[in-house]
Amino acid sequence: MKILVLDPRAGDRVTDLFIVDPNRRTVDAIRLNYAPEMQFDAASRQLLIVETDLHKAATDHATTYWLRMYDTETFRCVCEVETPVRPMYAGYPNRSTRVRGSVSGRYVYMQELSTHPERLDLYRTWLRRYDRRLQVLERGIPCIDSCSVDFGTLGTSDEDVFFHLTCEEPNTIAFARFSSADIDLVRLTDRMGARTYALRETCGSWFDAPTQSLFCTTREGSIYRARQPPAPSALWLRLPIEGPRTVPLQHIHSSRGRLFVGVARDRHERSLSLVSEVWEIAIDDASIRRVIALPSPVMNFVTVENTPLLLGVDPYRSALYFMDLTSGKLLDRIDDLGMTPAEVQVVP
Repeated sequence: MKILVLDPRAGDRVTDLFIVDPNRRTVDAIRLNYAPEMQFDAASRQLLIVETDLHKAATDHATTYWLRMYDTETFRCVCEVETPVRPMYAGYPNRSTRVRGSVSGRYVYMQELSTHPERLDLYRTWLRRYDRRLQVLERGIPCIDSCSVDFGTLGTSDEDVFFHLTCEEPNTIAFARFSSADIDLVRLTDRMGARTYALRETCGSWFDAPTQSLFCTTREGSIYRARQPPAPSALWLRLPIEGPRTVPLQHIHSSRGRLFVGVARDRHERSLSLVSEVWEIAIDDASIRRVIALPSPVMNFVTVENTPLLLGVDPYRSALYFMDLTSGKLLDRIDDLGMTPAEVQVVP
């Protein structure tokens, strides 16, 4: 197992990716470019990166956008493809949401950003995918005229994708197929006006592959379960929390038949997208199993599929925490990890 920690260096023009070997307690690093997002693709055993190369001076080439694939044994780049302009207007420092591998491993999905043909205040997002077999970059048929909280492949075929929407379509999941213009819009709550932000708006999501369910949270602690039509989508659970406790943006994860939701204890933590505790919920019966108190607030956490382990990163202490899910205790920590470690992922 290797642990990947993404450090955007407080918004610098470059980013550090730390590669942690927990057994040998070694930390290696590779340098990435501006605002990268990453996903481990289990089918190909590659790390997928979308990033931006910024021009540095008037004499340099213009800004370019890239999909790069790294071998997860050597962490050398094995393929790179220049892509159209990628969305960065609503990127989240604690969660990579804009690159995914398909079920078979043949395709890598990403997004292309363009302006709306009729409205200056609205962006349009197209689907792009790289075909590893044919070595070509294809443009899909569907497009989305709204901001997205999350994006991913569904795990049923190489064609199926979802968007968790906000802005123009708050509390809405869009189910689409790469080669079809048809989009199924599933609204999880009562209709809200465009760009109306409230505690009732869903602000984070995680796709659980074994149950083919997308779990979406609101800041007040409601959790919705969305599935492809004709399967029903509805409120799944309401966490027993009250203000000032809230669920910040993108603090949700699942593994081993459990859903894990991060909770901020006050408004200060929420404003920084930090959580001090993680709630563990059984997916089969929606029962709350435990609440895990963290050593300090973290910006991102994940759990490990075959190990009772929770990993969290604190950008203000430059720390990586190893928590035991069975006892809820801190097992280990790595300090002085870069400048602002903000996202953690695992390569099994």
